[in-house]
Formats: sequence, structure tokens, C-alpha cells
Amino acid sequence: MMHENLGSLREERGIEIDALGLMLNLDPEAVLALEEDPLEALEVLELQQWAQWATLLDLPLIELLALLQLCPTGTVTPMTFRELRDALGEVAAKGGGLEKIEELTGWELGDFIRDPEDGWSRKLPFFQAVSRVSGRDWRGIAAAYGVPV
Repeated sequence: MMHENLGSLREERGIEIDALGLMLNLDPEAVLALEEDPLEALEVLELQQWAQWATLLDLPLIELLALLQLCPTGTVTPMTFRELRDALGEVAAKGGGLEKIEELTGWELGDFIRDPEDGWSRKLPFFQAVSRVSGRDWRGIAAAYGVPV
């Protein structure tokens, strides 16, 4: 089933905009704007907010992103923050170091390398960029951390 936007998913489940805004620490106007433009949401929301949103909608994050056409469907192996950090370490060790990876991705990686749980505060484009460099599928992060509880 295809949904036009996040707003239609929220309304279908009877969730009030104020409740969603409170959960995501966003004002209702900001939530409405993000609901209308999933690409904007991709740039604005941190992984933790995406995971909360998916949980509220009772969907795995990977499924929510696929419904919104923000990632391709298909089988994906879950990947933890630590696994991604270790993969980046392997790439750095093979050549160029951490600075080269940062140059290739456009992202500062020090905090993530020191504390992989920093991944919760990262936006999905971060995972897309660093996964390309590490040869991993970024959707693995969404599969590992975006499951309703």
C-alpha cells in the first residue's frame, strides 16, 4: 500500500499532530512540514526521531522508509552502529585514515568512532554516506534500530 506522505500514515492510525510533535520534540507546524516532504524529513530528523516515528506508526523503520520511497525495498542484513564503526576502521586502516573517510563522506566521524551510540543523533544521510565508503548497505542501520517495541 502506497502512502502519499507521513501525514496520511499518522491520520490513518488516529495519531494527533500535537502528540507526535511532543514525542519528536518538534512543534506541530514543523511536523506538518516534514509530513508533507519526506525528503526534507530525511535531512532534518535524527535516527532516534525516525525510530520513534516508526514505532508510533507501528512499523519497522525500514518499512516506513520504503513506503515513503526513501529507500529501496528488498532483503537487508541488520547492521549495528559498532559494526559500521568497525567497517569504517577497516577502510581507514587500508589507506588514507579517518581524515580521508571524512573527506569522502563530508561528515565528521570522531564522535561516532569514539562512541558508536552517537549514531542515534545522526541523520540518515550520514549513514548513507559512510556506508558507501565502507561498502555496507545503510539500510542495515534502519533494519537494526527501527523496530517497534
